[in-house]
Amino acid sequence: MHAWCIPHMHGVRAIPAAQVLAAASELAIPHYVSASIFAITKANSKALFKRNVQLLAIMAFSYGIFAGLRGFCFSLLNTDLIQRLR
Repeated sequence: MHAWCIPHMHGVRAIPAAQVLAAASELAIPHYVSASIFAITKANSKALFKRNVQLLAIMAFSYGIFAGLRGFCFSLLNTDLIQRLR
């Protein structure tokens, strides 16, 4: 491991975790959109529709949080790298 990475191992480890969680949330969004549509059109179930919309909102919120965390970690590491190069 490079010497400049040692003080920032928490950021280096957090980026892949945030990336995986953001990707999983992003991949789940289309599923819950289509499940919500089918709950109303095919099953005509308001309870199922409500549950799917709640899960859709949770997935969208978690995607935003984890993508923001990933960007924040990259920003911190990039700022430190630029400062060390100067």
